[in-house]
Amino acid sequence: MATFNVTNSNDSGTGSLRDAISLANSTPGLDTINLSGNVTLTAGINITDSLIITGTNSVITQTGLDRLFKIDNAATSLIDVTFNNLTLTGGRPVEIGGAVYTVENLTLNNL
Repeated sequence: MATFNVTNSNDSGTGSLRDAISLANSTPGLDTINLSGNVTLTAGINITDSLIITGTNSVITQTGLDRLFKIDNAATSLIDVTFNNLTLTGGRPVEIGGAVYTVENLTLNNL
């Protein structure tokens, strides 16, 4: 289990939410991401491993033509993902899942 802190509100780069999720995806087991500010995405982010994302009433906004998150590990075993204290806005996918598309276990707390 690893903990990653988002220190960059941009869509990409070191310390961004995208970077933290990429690191969590490559670290086996349940990981935690702490988000203290707002983030603007221009493309969706794939979550492929168990993860907890906790904000401080943070807003994650999608400005592109995509959903915010796709949660799918492409395996028969399920992963667990939890979102805490977040607002998700602006998802505009071409297909299904406005803000989040998931085939996994998803828990939403204060969303």
